[in-house]
Amino acid sequence: MSINLRLLKHFHAVCRYRSFSKAADELGLTHSAITKSVKKLEIDWNIKFLDRTTKHVAPTEACRRLSVKAEAQLCFSENV
Repeated sequence: MSINLRLLKHFHAVCRYRSFSKAADELGLTHSAITKSVKKLEIDWNIKFLDRTTKHVAPTEACRRLSVKAEAQLCFSENV
């Protein structure tokens, strides 16, 4: 399975903020772009990472596990 660092970066920002809007603001993207990125990861990997309501975003256990790995991978990619 290949990893798209752009999608991983979007995913990690949502996990940190627990907000699509705040992640979008940080990355200078639209809410829609961030939503599509996370949804693509969920579809590609067939895993639900976030429980969404109209007011809250809550990470699933899979999200918590991937978030730790994502942070390490993103730090590594920035240092290469």
